Amino acid sequence: MSAAEIIDQSLRIYSKRPLEYLTPFLFSGLINGVVKYLLSDLFNLVVLPRSLSEVDVEWMINYIMAFLGFSSLSILLFLVIGTIVNGMAIKYTSDLLERDVADLNVAINVAFQKFISLLIAGLIYGSLMILGFISFVLPGVFVAVIFSLSAPVIVIEDKGVFESFKRSNGLVRGSWMKVFTVLFIILFMVGIAMVIGEAAGFFFGRFRDVVSMLIVSLVQPIHPIAITLLYYSLHAREKRFEPKPLREGPEELSEVYIDHAVEQVRYCIYCGQRLPFDALFCPRCGRQVKRSA
Repeated sequence: MSAAEIIDQSLRIYSKRPLEYLTPFLFSGLINGVVKYLLSDLFNLVVLPRSLSEVDVEWMINYIMAFLGFSSLSILLFLVIGTIVNGMAIKYTSDLLERDVADLNVAINVAFQKFISLLIAGLIYGSLMILGFISFVLPGVFVAVIFSLSAPVIVIEDKGVFESFKRSNGLVRGSWMKVFTVLFIILFMVGIAMVIGEAAGFFFGRFRDVVSMLIVSLVQPIHPIAITLLYYSLHAREKRFEPKPLREGPEELSEVYIDHAVEQVRYCIYCGQRLPFDALFCPRCGRQVKRSA
């Protein structure tokens, strides 16, 4: 699948199950918008006098400490909710691709089970990107691309945090530009949503932050859907080039064929759909696929 096909397929999957994808992200956006509103409202309460007495200074110190504490809790809440809803969306998309059937409750349960690993991986991923962008822009972009599939690896392959980074790097190798293009398109879409959200929020006065976050939430599900499709697309490419051991003798060759039919998992290289061993056409996108030897 090309980058354009992955984005197109992501939008198709999203449009077929809008309620399942959108509900958790709207809930997340609502909470984050309310917290952002409370923070801005709390910050606007401060009016500094021209001269500060000792009582004013003491009050200001207490206020700053309370503000920093509330801000820290808000960031933590944002990370927790974001980790859960993104993990849920990855699992839900994975089940749709593999079995064509998905259960939101199952996806949420898996997201909670993988929560610690997803959270730690997300914190490390974000920290490395920030350090990369601070030191120089290109290292930040490089980190963002090579480790972008760590979350799908954790959810789908049940890998640990550091194993997921190594695995993501291996999957992305050789397809760096494709992954970069997909991530850039998603970032562009989120940026457009943020601009629209800020413009729309202007008409809602004090509640502009809540409205803005809700509008951004409309496009946020595209990211976990797209990186899940990327995972399956790159995983299928990896399987195509995996060498197979050669054996001699008709009986042994027959065993190879049977074992291969039972154990090998095939995926469509165009849309990432899991395929039966003897499939000639993908049941999802309808494209012809090569029959395994």
